Amino acid sequence: MSDNIENSVGYAKVNEVAKYLNISTGMVHKMIRSGNIPYRRIGKVYRVPWTWLKSDMNLTFGTTAPVDKSL
Repeated sequence: MSDNIENSVGYAKVNEVAKYLNISTGMVHKMIRSGNIPYRRIGKVYRVPWTWLKSDMNLTFGTTAPVDKSL
């Protein structure tokens, strides 16, 4: 992963989300479980769309986000 998170595309790892939002990884997991952060589960790990982090997060943060469990 590039050191420049701002230019990332695709899906972020939980630790990248935590760094971007300046919160702990535990809090990211809690917010994923409560539906506040949209995610995709790939195997045993969670991934969060960068598009949500960069734009939609500002509009939906604190509201229940849709969960995509199609994978």
